[in-house]
Amino acid sequence: MSKPRLSAILCADWSKSMGRREVYAADVERREVRRLEGTWTAAAVVEAARELAGDGSALAAFDAPIGVPVSYWRKLRQVSGFPGGVASFPAWLPEALRRPRYFENARVPFDWGVDQPFFAIAPGAGGRRVWEDRLKRAGVATLRGVDELTRAKPVFVTSGIPGTAGSGARELWKDLGRMLAAPPGSTGAGFAMWPFDGPLDELIAKRTVVVGETYPRLAYALALSREDAEARAPLQIAKTRRDVRQAALADLRAHPWLQEHAVRLHDTDAAADSEDCFDALFAAAGLLRSALEETLLASEDLADP
Repeated sequence: MSKPRLSAILCADWSKSMGRREVYAADVERREVRRLEGTWTAAAVVEAARELAGDGSALAAFDAPIGVPVSYWRKLRQVSGFPGGVASFPAWLPEALRRPRYFENARVPFDWGVDQPFFAIAPGAGGRRVWEDRLKRAGVATLRGVDELTRAKPVFVTSGIPGTAGSGARELWKDLGRMLAAPPGSTGAGFAMWPFDGPLDELIAKRTVVVGETYPRLAYALALSREDAEARAPLQIAKTRRDVRQAALADLRAHPWLQEHAVRLHDTDAAADSEDCFDALFAAAGLLRSALEETLLASEDLADP
């Protein structure tokens, strides 16, 4: 029996700044990847995915952390005042919005706590180490399983070291929290979140919009690897250089899987000009390849709370 099929895949390269958010969409039936114009909130991405999917199912994938390290989640649940009925990360997000300090940066390591987890690293030697020592003393790991696999930065770091994702995660979590708390019928309401709501194939089979997380280094591998699906290791691309982006796009356009499945790539010039577009295009292309080849879209083994 074949796996449940997606109708549409939207991939959002996310940032705290709305002006730097880019979205590329893959139409699975038409086998096309193209850039979508818009002023993007998480709700807008979900609604665009719903519209493109029609009566089918869609994946709305964000290049921002969705979830926390296991050790952090355990500590959070031990905090006085944590709601006993909150059993998952999505259920926590609307509650987190009601906590005035939760999305504010802790100013110094001494202020850090599971109820105020975000922080910026000050410049200078030892800045990152003192924060990591504080979390270690609290019994909290700084990385999730997928962060270790992809060499990503800690979820809660908002600035101070290259490649931080905490500021984008913070804005995405706020959006998702508002959407999860909204009444049925509201813009962006009515979606599932992987991995928290169940295995991805089961969620896709329900013909809904599934919100999930993408990782650029995994997306590059999905799109460009010539290895079998099980052997596609994370791939690093020096995307800050335009010539490197152009070379990677040329490699993608010449890849056999595009020819085999008659896939058309649009708006590649924008991806050559912009790192944000580049990541969104590669994420959409890589996930489209997985959908067409009916190979692994997600690993349940990497699912953190």
